[in-house]
Amino acid sequence: MNLQTTESAKLLSCWGLVLLIVSTAIGAEPAKGPSFPRIANVYGTALTADGGRFHGEDRTLVEVANYDLLIGVGRPRGSAKGDEVFREQLAKLKKINPHLMALHFACSAPYTHIAPQEKALASRQPGQILPWLLQTDGKPIAGWPGTYMLNMAAPGVVEWLAHQTAPAVHQIGYDGVFIDCMGPHFDSWACEIATGKPYTVDCDADGKDDDPEKLKKIWTDAKTALARRTRELLGSKAIFMANQAGPSTYDQLNGIYLEDYIDAILDRGMSWETVLDKYLHWAKTPQRPNVTVLGCGSAVEPPFEPFKLSPEERAKFLKRGKLRHGRMRFGLATTLMGDGYYSFDLHTRWRGQYWWYPEFDAPLGYPTGPCERNLDGTWRRQFDGGLVVVNPTDWDASVELDQLHRDVSSDQVDRRFVVPRMDGRIYVPNDGPIRPGTLPPAEPALTMTGPAGIVERDGNLVLRDGQGMAILIGRSGLIESLCWDGQELIDSIAPVIVTDDKWRNFDTADLEHQVGPDDILTLTGNRIYGQQVIEFTQTLRLAGGRLESEYRWRAKTPLQLRAFRQSVRFLPRLFGGTRLRAGENEVLLPKKVAEDPNLANGITSAILSIGDRGSVTIRLPQSGHLVDDRYYNGPGYLLAFYPIAGEIAEAREWSYRIEINRNDAEPATPAGGQ
Repeated sequence: MNLQTTESAKLLSCWGLVLLIVSTAIGAEPAKGPSFPRIANVYGTALTADGGRFHGEDRTLVEVANYDLLIGVGRPRGSAKGDEVFREQLAKLKKINPHLMALHFACSAPYTHIAPQEKALASRQPGQILPWLLQTDGKPIAGWPGTYMLNMAAPGVVEWLAHQTAPAVHQIGYDGVFIDCMGPHFDSWACEIATGKPYTVDCDADGKDDDPEKLKKIWTDAKTALARRTRELLGSKAIFMANQAGPSTYDQLNGIYLEDYIDAILDRGMSWETVLDKYLHWAKTPQRPNVTVLGCGSAVEPPFEPFKLSPEERAKFLKRGKLRHGRMRFGLATTLMGDGYYSFDLHTRWRGQYWWYPEFDAPLGYPTGPCERNLDGTWRRQFDGGLVVVNPTDWDASVELDQLHRDVSSDQVDRRFVVPRMDGRIYVPNDGPIRPGTLPPAEPALTMTGPAGIVERDGNLVLRDGQGMAILIGRSGLIESLCWDGQELIDSIAPVIVTDDKWRNFDTADLEHQVGPDDILTLTGNRIYGQQVIEFTQTLRLAGGRLESEYRWRAKTPLQLRAFRQSVRFLPRLFGGTRLRAGENEVLLPKKVAEDPNLANGITSAILSIGDRGSVTIRLPQSGHLVDDRYYNGPGYLLAFYPIAGEIAEAREWSYRIEINRNDAEPATPAGGQ
């Protein structure tokens, strides 16, 4: 261990650093790995002499062995006997499930539970860099509740973190280790996460607030070094997994935990295909076996320290989360598009629930090939034992099979099924007879095509013009999709309102709608963030291939807006490689993510060609700009303008209008015609 200063060595020594390099055999996963679905449990397991424990609740070894991957497995502490008990129980688990792997939670890269020593802080010399991340005034920075941020620039910190990994494998008997928070960036999200206090960062002890780009490079380089050193200490056969990670650690890892990536799709507008690409990429790391996990939370948010709640309060949170079946199915079906593991639990603040669903027992066996995209936007993958379909679109989708199948979720037996929007299904062959399912059908269907008028289901609205054009409005009142003849052209038409640099959107509240003459739809409600409230009215008219959307806003309280962005977002899958016409200018829409996301400025009218079918014209009320939103993990190209910002007085009003026209292609002139 190469510590650069004696003082750092003393501080790290007080952290209880013990270097234990004891060689033992590490069991390898059988070549083919567990059958599908592959289910993981994150932070929920402790092996004891009585079997397994989950946050004080007894679990039998049979229950624990249902899982193929256990992350953050606890064990009895305080004596060598505890390690022996752990090994005995793990051996029993592997007799029940030979594919099961148990990983030790070794450390978190950006923070530690070890509190800064007051003496060390008080005696720090000018320019001295300590292991804890300090502010310009010398005070530490809180991380996740109960922890303190580490200074990844401090001498010895990377080495100290790396040496927390090897003993778990070589001495205790874990299959591998897990390091939390290895994303290739500075972990600003964790700084004072619970308190929300403002903070500065002074990693180099120069008394100045550090530049964010400088911090990003230091932390990225440190995490890269940590991954390489950890692999050296573990050896080539042990499992090494991380939460998030960057390209520079790809070759060192057996996979990563894509924490809350399904939530990012469902709650934060991240592109499903962007998540799929990242997931499939990490499922192919050269280190084998791969243990990439795609994680999904229930979106039921408990407080930061849920175990301070009463048992009754905790039970209410758990019951609500466990019943989010559609969310669970969507995440599972997405995971089955690749070869990784799936986890579903309550929330990032409270993981590890032992929730088991019939879909987890589906006898799929092994895939017969890769996943494939259908024309309607759904994806499917064939397995030895059945078919998995995921519908990441905003519309209900029909599935027709060439023989009878059983829907594992509903027990319906048929050849024809409907997969609701943002949902997924597993179908296994069945001899019949045909029978209805136990789940209520998704009616009325939210389909792209159909007669003119308005359809409503579960707070979602579909507005059709009867001539092939349709829009879907979600529960938040935002236009989530615009289609033409069964093909989605525009991914969203939405205002994003933010008040700080974290770009947290104002929530929609008190949403109501009213249908007027000629199926003119009026939406009213409020957008709320903390104590700030904006009242809105949106009028939508869709007829004859033309959408007119008029917005009227009124500040019900004083506002402090960092940004108010109104955007129209359209899809690279359809328009990538084509040219957008803006007045006399043309802009090439890149197929791959642009190195410079800013594609054009000063746009008030844009025409998008749809091949020989015609084109779509988008008209904005003021000058806008075009960006490749995939650069920021968004789904596509964003045409946006900013009608208002800054300090807004109470009762101030503003309005604007957006028009989108369908332009049919001119019929070809017959040869010899006039």
